[in-house]
Amino acid sequence: MAQDIRMEGFRTEESKGLFSVAKEMLSSWMEKPKEKSTVVWLGEEFIQRVGGMTAEAAGELSSSIMDGVDQFTESMSEIDETCRAGGTKEAWLQEKLLSVPGATEEERARYLAEAQLALAAGNNEVHRALHSPQEVETLPATIEERVPDGAGGGAWQPIPVKVAAQGVAEQAVLAGVGGAALDTGLRYAEGEDGEPLNTGIDLAEEQTGSENDCGIKAVATGSLYVAVERGIIPFIKKATPLPVLTNIACWGVESVRTASQVFSGKISVAAAVDRMGRIASAAIGDLCTKGIGARVLTAIPVVGPVLGTAVASAISSQSGKKIASAVYEGFKVIRPVVTKVAEGLHKVATKAVQTVKSFGRAILSIFD
Repeated sequence: MAQDIRMEGFRTEESKGLFSVAKEMLSSWMEKPKEKSTVVWLGEEFIQRVGGMTAEAAGELSSSIMDGVDQFTESMSEIDETCRAGGTKEAWLQEKLLSVPGATEEERARYLAEAQLALAAGNNEVHRALHSPQEVETLPATIEERVPDGAGGGAWQPIPVKVAAQGVAEQAVLAGVGGAALDTGLRYAEGEDGEPLNTGIDLAEEQTGSENDCGIKAVATGSLYVAVERGIIPFIKKATPLPVLTNIACWGVESVRTASQVFSGKISVAAAVDRMGRIASAAIGDLCTKGIGARVLTAIPVVGPVLGTAVASAISSQSGKKIASAVYEGFKVIRPVVTKVAEGLHKVATKAVQTVKSFGRAILSIFD
Protein backbone atom coordinates (compact mmCIF):
# COMPACT_ATOMS: atom_id res chain seq x y z
CA MET A 1 0.00 0.00 0.00
CA ALA A 2 1.09 3.59 -0.57
CA GLN A 3 1.54 4.32 3.11
CA ASP A 4 4.40 1.79 3.24
CA ILE A 5 6.54 4.05 1.05
CA ARG A 6 9.51 5.58 2.85
CA MET A 7 11.90 8.33 1.88
CA GLU A 8 15.41 7.61 0.69
CA GLY A 9 17.91 8.47 3.43
CA PHE A 10 15.26 8.59 6.16
CA ARG A 11 14.62 5.18 7.63
CA THR A 12 14.69 3.78 11.16
CA GLU A 13 18.22 4.92 12.03
CA GLU A 14 17.61 8.49 10.93
CA SER A 15 14.18 8.51 12.59
CA LYS A 16 15.77 7.40 15.87
CA GLY A 17 18.44 10.08 15.61
CA LEU A 18 15.93 12.85 14.97
CA PHE A 19 13.60 11.47 17.65
CA SER A 20 16.43 11.56 20.20
CA VAL A 21 17.39 15.16 19.40
CA ALA A 22 13.77 16.30 19.50
CA LYS A 23 13.12 14.57 22.83
CA GLU A 24 16.23 16.11 24.41
CA MET A 25 15.37 19.61 23.20
CA LEU A 26 11.73 19.31 24.22
CA SER A 27 12.79 18.17 27.69
CA SER A 28 15.10 21.17 27.97
CA TRP A 29 12.36 23.56 26.80
CA MET A 30 9.87 22.14 29.31
CA GLU A 31 12.38 22.62 32.13
CA LYS A 32 13.39 26.20 31.31
CA PRO A 33 12.39 28.86 33.86
CA LYS A 34 9.10 30.56 32.96
CA GLU A 35 10.78 33.95 32.92
CA LYS A 36 13.20 32.81 30.20
CA SER A 37 11.80 33.37 26.71
CA THR A 38 11.85 30.66 24.07
CA VAL A 39 14.09 32.76 21.84
CA VAL A 40 16.72 33.08 24.59
CA TRP A 41 16.43 29.39 25.47
CA LEU A 42 16.82 28.36 21.83
CA GLY A 43 19.97 30.43 21.43
CA GLU A 44 21.49 28.74 24.48
CA GLU A 45 20.58 25.33 23.06
CA PHE A 46 22.41 26.07 19.83
CA ILE A 47 25.55 27.11 21.71
CA GLN A 48 25.42 23.84 23.64
CA ARG A 49 24.49 21.50 20.79
CA VAL A 50 26.21 22.97 17.73
CA GLY A 51 29.98 23.04 17.94
CA GLY A 52 31.76 26.36 17.47
CA MET A 53 28.66 28.57 17.42
CA THR A 54 29.15 31.99 19.00
CA ALA A 55 26.59 33.61 21.27
CA GLU A 56 25.95 36.28 18.65
CA ALA A 57 25.36 33.75 15.87
CA ALA A 58 23.13 31.64 18.12
CA GLY A 59 21.08 34.68 19.07
CA GLU A 60 20.58 35.70 15.45
CA LEU A 61 19.65 32.14 14.51
CA SER A 62 17.07 31.76 17.27
CA SER A 63 15.56 35.18 16.50
CA SER A 64 15.24 34.27 12.83
CA ILE A 65 13.51 31.01 13.72
CA MET A 66 10.99 32.74 15.96
CA ASP A 67 10.34 35.33 13.25
CA GLY A 68 9.71 32.48 10.82
CA VAL A 69 7.30 30.78 13.21
CA ASP A 70 5.43 34.07 13.67
CA GLN A 71 5.26 34.54 9.90
CA PHE A 72 3.80 31.06 9.44
CA THR A 73 1.22 31.74 12.14
CA GLU A 74 0.27 35.01 10.46
CA SER A 75 -0.10 33.29 7.09
CA MET A 76 -2.34 30.57 8.54
CA SER A 77 -4.47 33.24 10.21
CA GLU A 78 -4.80 35.15 6.94
CA ILE A 79 -5.76 32.01 5.01
CA ASP A 80 -8.38 31.07 7.60
CA GLU A 81 -9.81 34.60 7.53
CA THR A 82 -9.90 34.57 3.73
CA CYS A 83 -11.83 31.29 3.75
CA ARG A 84 -14.26 32.51 6.42
CA ALA A 85 -14.97 35.52 4.20
CA GLY A 86 -15.87 33.26 1.28
CA GLY A 87 -12.48 33.18 -0.43
CA THR A 88 -10.13 30.26 -0.97
CA LYS A 89 -6.64 29.25 0.07
CA GLU A 90 -5.65 29.25 -3.60
CA ALA A 91 -6.80 32.86 -4.03
CA TRP A 92 -4.88 33.91 -0.92
CA LEU A 93 -1.70 32.26 -2.16
CA GLN A 94 -2.03 33.67 -5.67
CA GLU A 95 -2.23 37.18 -4.22
CA LYS A 96 0.76 36.58 -1.94
CA LEU A 97 2.84 35.24 -4.82
CA LEU A 98 2.52 38.51 -6.71
CA SER A 99 5.14 39.88 -4.30
CA VAL A 100 7.88 37.34 -5.06
CA PRO A 101 11.35 38.81 -5.70
CA GLY A 102 11.98 40.37 -9.10
CA ALA A 103 12.65 43.83 -10.47
CA THR A 104 10.11 43.42 -13.26
CA GLU A 105 6.88 41.53 -13.80
CA GLU A 106 8.66 39.32 -16.32
CA GLU A 107 11.30 38.33 -13.74
CA ARG A 108 8.61 37.53 -11.17
CA ALA A 109 6.66 35.51 -13.72
CA ARG A 110 9.74 33.53 -14.67
CA TYR A 111 10.54 32.75 -11.04
CA LEU A 112 6.96 31.56 -10.45
CA ALA A 113 6.98 29.44 -13.60
CA GLU A 114 10.21 27.80 -12.46
CA ALA A 115 8.71 27.28 -9.00
CA GLN A 116 5.58 25.71 -10.48
CA LEU A 117 7.54 23.21 -12.53
CA ALA A 118 9.89 22.46 -9.65
CA LEU A 119 6.99 21.69 -7.31
CA ALA A 120 5.38 19.63 -10.06
CA ALA A 121 8.50 17.46 -10.25
CA GLY A 122 8.21 16.65 -6.55
CA ASN A 123 4.46 16.14 -6.73
CA ASN A 124 4.93 13.73 -9.62
CA GLU A 125 7.16 11.56 -7.43
CA VAL A 126 4.54 11.53 -4.68
CA HIS A 127 1.88 10.64 -7.25
CA ARG A 128 3.95 7.71 -8.49
CA ALA A 129 4.41 6.45 -4.95
CA LEU A 130 0.71 6.70 -4.14
CA HIS A 131 -0.58 5.11 -7.33
CA SER A 132 2.22 2.75 -8.35
CA PRO A 133 3.65 1.67 -4.97
CA GLN A 134 4.85 -1.63 -6.40
CA GLU A 135 7.29 0.36 -8.54
CA VAL A 136 8.50 2.71 -5.80
CA GLU A 137 10.36 1.30 -2.81
CA THR A 138 11.63 4.65 -1.57
CA LEU A 139 10.90 8.25 -2.45
CA PRO A 140 13.97 10.25 -3.54
CA ALA A 141 14.96 13.11 -1.25
CA THR A 142 16.39 15.00 -4.23
CA ILE A 143 14.46 15.10 -7.48
CA GLU A 144 16.55 17.22 -9.83
CA GLU A 145 16.92 14.47 -12.40
CA ARG A 146 13.18 13.84 -12.46
CA VAL A 147 12.06 17.25 -13.68
CA PRO A 148 9.37 16.86 -16.38
CA ASP A 149 10.44 16.63 -20.02
CA GLY A 150 11.04 19.94 -21.71
CA ALA A 151 14.22 21.19 -20.08
CA GLY A 152 16.72 23.09 -22.14
CA GLY A 153 16.66 24.73 -25.54
CA GLY A 154 14.63 27.63 -26.86
CA ALA A 155 14.29 31.18 -25.65
CA TRP A 156 12.21 32.35 -22.72
CA GLN A 157 8.82 33.68 -23.72
CA PRO A 158 6.99 35.90 -21.22
CA ILE A 159 4.09 34.39 -19.29
CA PRO A 160 1.47 36.39 -17.36
CA VAL A 161 2.48 36.52 -13.71
CA LYS A 162 -1.07 35.70 -12.57
CA VAL A 163 -1.07 32.53 -14.69
CA ALA A 164 2.19 31.40 -13.12
CA ALA A 165 0.95 32.28 -9.62
CA GLN A 166 -2.18 30.20 -10.15
CA GLY A 167 -0.04 27.26 -11.19
CA VAL A 168 2.12 27.50 -8.06
CA ALA A 169 -1.00 27.68 -5.89
CA GLU A 170 -2.36 24.49 -7.46
CA GLN A 171 0.94 22.68 -6.91
CA ALA A 172 1.13 23.91 -3.31
CA VAL A 173 -2.31 22.56 -2.42
CA LEU A 174 -1.47 19.28 -4.15
CA ALA A 175 1.75 19.05 -2.09
CA GLY A 176 -0.23 19.42 1.12
CA VAL A 177 -2.92 16.91 0.23
CA GLY A 178 -0.62 14.38 -1.44
CA GLY A 179 1.97 14.65 1.32
CA ALA A 180 -0.60 13.74 3.94
CA ALA A 181 -0.98 10.35 2.27
CA LEU A 182 2.67 9.38 2.75
CA ASP A 183 4.14 7.28 5.53
CA THR A 184 6.14 9.78 7.56
CA GLY A 185 7.92 7.55 10.02
CA LEU A 186 5.06 7.89 12.48
CA ARG A 187 5.31 4.23 13.37
CA TYR A 188 8.56 4.82 15.19
CA ALA A 189 7.09 7.56 17.36
CA GLU A 190 3.86 5.64 17.92
CA GLY A 191 5.63 2.40 18.84
CA GLU A 192 8.70 3.81 20.63
CA ASP A 193 9.45 1.81 23.76
CA GLY A 194 11.09 4.54 25.86
CA GLU A 195 9.17 6.36 28.55
CA PRO A 196 7.57 9.59 27.26
CA LEU A 197 8.17 12.89 29.02
CA ASN A 198 4.43 13.25 29.69
CA THR A 199 4.53 16.95 28.86
CA GLY A 200 0.79 17.38 29.21
CA ILE A 201 0.69 19.30 25.92
CA ASP A 202 -1.89 17.99 23.47
CA LEU A 203 -1.54 19.68 20.08
CA ALA A 204 -5.16 18.85 19.29
CA GLU A 205 -6.16 21.18 22.12
CA GLU A 206 -3.66 23.94 21.33
CA GLN A 207 -4.61 26.86 19.10
CA THR A 208 -2.29 27.83 16.26
CA GLY A 209 -0.30 30.79 17.54
CA SER A 210 -0.61 29.98 21.24
CA GLU A 211 2.49 30.21 23.43
CA ASN A 212 2.83 26.43 23.54
CA ASP A 213 2.23 26.10 19.81
CA CYS A 214 4.95 28.61 18.94
CA GLY A 215 7.29 27.01 21.46
CA ILE A 216 6.77 23.55 20.01
CA LYS A 217 7.38 24.84 16.49
CA ALA A 218 10.60 26.45 17.72
CA VAL A 219 11.66 23.16 19.31
CA ALA A 220 10.83 21.32 16.08
CA THR A 221 12.82 23.76 13.94
CA GLY A 222 15.72 23.72 16.37
CA SER A 223 15.71 19.93 16.36
CA LEU A 224 15.87 19.86 12.57
CA TYR A 225 18.71 22.38 12.55
CA VAL A 226 20.75 20.43 15.11
CA ALA A 227 20.06 17.13 13.32
CA VAL A 228 21.24 18.62 10.02
CA GLU A 229 24.39 20.04 11.64
CA ARG A 230 25.18 16.63 13.14
CA GLY A 231 24.65 14.80 9.85
CA ILE A 232 21.65 12.86 11.15
CA ILE A 233 19.62 13.95 8.12
CA PRO A 234 22.17 13.38 5.33
CA PHE A 235 20.07 14.63 2.42
CA ILE A 236 19.62 18.12 3.91
CA LYS A 237 22.68 20.29 3.30
CA LYS A 238 24.02 22.47 6.11
CA ALA A 239 23.71 25.45 3.77
CA THR A 240 19.95 24.92 3.39
CA PRO A 241 18.17 28.28 3.90
CA LEU A 242 16.71 28.54 7.39
CA PRO A 243 13.17 29.34 6.15
CA VAL A 244 13.09 25.86 4.60
CA LEU A 245 13.64 24.19 7.98
CA THR A 246 11.24 26.54 9.78
CA ASN A 247 8.43 25.97 7.31
CA ILE A 248 8.99 22.20 7.27
CA ALA A 249 8.74 22.16 11.07
CA CYS A 250 5.60 24.31 11.12
CA TRP A 251 4.07 22.18 8.35
CA GLY A 252 4.68 19.09 10.46
CA VAL A 253 3.26 20.49 13.69
CA GLU A 254 0.08 21.65 11.94
CA SER A 255 -0.30 18.30 10.16
CA VAL A 256 0.05 16.37 13.41
CA ARG A 257 -2.49 18.65 15.07
CA THR A 258 -4.90 18.07 12.18
CA ALA A 259 -4.55 14.28 12.31
CA SER A 260 -5.07 14.22 16.06
CA GLN A 261 -8.18 16.39 15.75
CA VAL A 262 -9.63 14.03 13.15
CA PHE A 263 -9.13 11.06 15.46
CA SER A 264 -10.74 12.89 18.39
CA GLY A 265 -13.67 14.00 16.25
CA LYS A 266 -12.93 17.71 16.57
CA ILE A 267 -12.87 18.14 12.79
CA SER A 268 -14.14 16.09 9.87
CA VAL A 269 -11.95 14.32 7.34
CA ALA A 270 -13.14 16.78 4.69
CA ALA A 271 -12.03 19.69 6.85
CA ALA A 272 -8.70 17.97 7.43
CA VAL A 273 -8.11 17.57 3.69
CA ASP A 274 -8.78 21.26 3.18
CA ARG A 275 -6.51 22.17 6.07
CA MET A 276 -3.62 20.14 4.66
CA GLY A 277 -3.85 22.35 1.58
CA ARG A 278 -3.90 25.50 3.72
CA ILE A 279 -0.82 24.37 5.64
CA ALA A 280 1.19 23.75 2.48
CA SER A 281 -0.01 27.05 0.99
CA ALA A 282 1.29 28.95 4.02
CA ALA A 283 4.66 27.19 3.88
CA ILE A 284 5.24 27.34 0.13
CA GLY A 285 3.96 30.90 -0.05
CA ASP A 286 6.61 31.97 2.44
CA LEU A 287 9.37 30.06 0.66
CA CYS A 288 8.49 31.61 -2.69
CA THR A 289 8.23 35.17 -1.39
CA LYS A 290 11.70 34.68 0.08
CA GLY A 291 12.97 33.62 -3.35
CA ILE A 292 13.92 30.04 -2.44
CA GLY A 293 15.41 28.42 -5.54
CA ALA A 294 13.74 25.84 -7.73
CA ARG A 295 16.31 23.16 -6.89
CA VAL A 296 15.14 23.27 -3.28
CA LEU A 297 11.46 23.52 -4.16
CA THR A 298 11.57 20.25 -6.12
CA ALA A 299 12.07 18.36 -2.87
CA ILE A 300 9.47 20.22 -0.79
CA PRO A 301 6.43 18.03 -1.74
CA VAL A 302 8.36 15.01 -0.42
CA VAL A 303 10.65 16.37 2.29
CA GLY A 304 8.15 18.90 3.66
CA PRO A 305 5.42 16.53 4.86
CA VAL A 306 7.67 13.55 5.57
CA LEU A 307 10.38 15.25 7.61
CA GLY A 308 8.06 17.83 9.14
CA THR A 309 5.57 15.27 10.38
CA ALA A 310 8.36 13.02 11.63
CA VAL A 311 9.84 15.69 13.91
CA ALA A 312 6.40 16.89 15.01
CA SER A 313 5.23 13.37 15.84
CA ALA A 314 8.42 12.80 17.81
CA ILE A 315 7.56 15.85 19.92
CA SER A 316 3.83 15.18 20.26
CA SER A 317 4.48 11.57 21.30
CA GLN A 318 6.14 12.90 24.46
CA SER A 319 2.69 13.83 25.74
CA GLY A 320 2.12 10.11 26.21
CA LYS A 321 1.31 6.91 24.35
CA LYS A 322 -2.34 7.89 23.96
CA ILE A 323 -1.44 11.06 22.05
CA ALA A 324 1.07 9.25 19.84
CA SER A 325 -1.55 6.66 18.99
CA ALA A 326 -4.15 9.36 18.23
CA VAL A 327 -1.83 10.99 15.70
CA TYR A 328 -0.97 7.69 14.06
CA GLU A 329 -4.60 6.57 13.86
CA GLY A 330 -5.71 10.00 12.67
CA PHE A 331 -3.41 9.79 9.66
CA LYS A 332 -4.72 6.30 8.92
CA VAL A 333 -8.23 7.75 8.72
CA ILE A 334 -7.13 10.64 6.51
CA ARG A 335 -4.92 8.77 4.03
CA PRO A 336 -7.52 6.97 1.89
CA VAL A 337 -9.38 10.24 1.34
CA VAL A 338 -6.38 12.45 0.61
CA THR A 339 -5.02 9.84 -1.79
CA LYS A 340 -8.22 10.02 -3.82
CA VAL A 341 -8.43 13.81 -3.67
CA ALA A 342 -4.78 14.14 -4.67
CA GLU A 343 -5.48 12.17 -7.85
CA GLY A 344 -8.01 14.76 -9.02
CA LEU A 345 -5.78 17.67 -8.02
CA HIS A 346 -2.85 16.11 -9.87
CA LYS A 347 -4.80 15.97 -13.13
CA VAL A 348 -5.71 19.66 -12.90
CA ALA A 349 -2.21 20.73 -11.88
CA THR A 350 -0.63 18.69 -14.67
CA LYS A 351 -2.69 20.53 -17.28
CA ALA A 352 -1.49 23.84 -15.84
CA VAL A 353 2.11 22.67 -16.11
CA GLN A 354 1.64 22.01 -19.80
CA THR A 355 0.34 25.57 -20.20
CA VAL A 356 3.47 27.01 -18.62
CA LYS A 357 5.78 24.76 -20.63
CA SER A 358 4.12 25.92 -23.84
CA PHE A 359 5.49 29.41 -23.21
CA GLY A 360 9.08 28.27 -23.62
CA ARG A 361 11.13 25.13 -23.18
CA ALA A 362 14.02 27.09 -21.68
CA ILE A 363 12.09 27.50 -18.44
CA LEU A 364 13.61 24.30 -17.06
CA SER A 365 17.20 25.01 -18.07
CA ILE A 366 17.95 25.74 -14.41
CA PHE A 367 18.04 22.00 -13.82
CA ASP A 368 20.67 21.27 -16.46
